[in-house]
Amino acid sequence: MQLQLTRMKTNRHLSSFSWLMQIFCAVALATVLPFSSVHAQFSSIGTTTGLSFYIGDIHSENNIAGGSAGGGFTYRYHRHQYYNFRIGLSYLPIKGADSLSDETNIRRRNLSFKNNLVELSAITEVNLSKFDPLNFENSSPYVFGGLGMVYHSPYTHLNGQKHKLRPLGTEGQFLPNGKGPYSAITPFVVGGLGARLALTTRLHAGFEIGFRFLATDYLDDASTRVPDYERLKESNATAAVLSYRLPEVATTSSNPTGRIRGNPKNFDGYYYMGFHVSYSLTKSKQMTFREKFDRQRAAPSKPR
Repeated sequence: MQLQLTRMKTNRHLSSFSWLMQIFCAVALATVLPFSSVHAQFSSIGTTTGLSFYIGDIHSENNIAGGSAGGGFTYRYHRHQYYNFRIGLSYLPIKGADSLSDETNIRRRNLSFKNNLVELSAITEVNLSKFDPLNFENSSPYVFGGLGMVYHSPYTHLNGQKHKLRPLGTEGQFLPNGKGPYSAITPFVVGGLGARLALTTRLHAGFEIGFRFLATDYLDDASTRVPDYERLKESNATAAVLSYRLPEVATTSSNPTGRIRGNPKNFDGYYYMGFHVSYSLTKSKQMTFREKFDRQRAAPSKPR
C-alpha cells in the first residue's frame, strides 16, 4: 500500500508513452516513406524553456507546483516538409517529496530529493501536415521520438545541509557484498507531441510535451529496501539517517532493516513541457503567391 498511489501514476505515464510511440511509428511509416524527393532543406538553431516533472517512487505533484523550470538548446536539420532531425542539450531539474503526499504511509516514509539532469538527445520529428514556411505552409502539429543519455546526481537536505546521495550508498551499495554505486549516466527513450508555427520565414516557435523513460530506478536514490541498518550506521551514520527518515516525523524504536524505499521493478522517468523558438540558418526568399501558382501549374499532373 505504501507505494501503490505513486506506482499507479507511473503506470499511467507508461501507458501514455506506449501509445505515443505507436502513433509516432505509424505516422512515420505512413508519412515519410512515400517521399523519394526532398524539399525545403534547411538548418536551424533554437532554445527551449519550460517545466520538467519527475515520475518515480517518491511522491511528486502533478501540477505546476510540482514542476521545475528548465530549458536547453537545439539544432534541427529540416530534411523534408514532413520530417526533421534534432539534437538537443538540456538542463532539466526534477524533485520529489513524500511530505507533500495525501497518503499517511508515504508521508511517514519521509524521503525527498532533487536532481539536476543534464541530457543529450537525438530525435526525429514527424510533421502531421506540411511545414514549409518558404511556401506558405506555416504551421503543423507533430509527433517525435528518439534516444538520449542523461547525467544525474540526486541530492537532499538534512538539518539545512545539502547531501549528495549517490556517494553515500543509502541502500547499502558500499557495504560488504553491496552492489556498488549506481551509474550517474543512463540512456533513455523519449516520445511526445507538439505544434510549431512560422512567425516569419526564418523565425519559428512552438510548444511540446515529451516523456523520458530511463534504464535506471535511481533518479530519486530510492529503489529497494533499507539495508542492514546497524551495519550501515556503523559504516556511515549520515547514509543511515537518509536511508530511513521516519524518525524525523514520528517516534519509532523498531529496527528498520528491510523497510520498503522503492520498487526496483519499475524504472524512473520524467517529462518536459515547454515552448521552443528556433531561427533558420538558411537565407532564402519566400515564394510569392504568383510564383507558387506558376510552379503548381508547371508540375506534372498526377494520374487519377
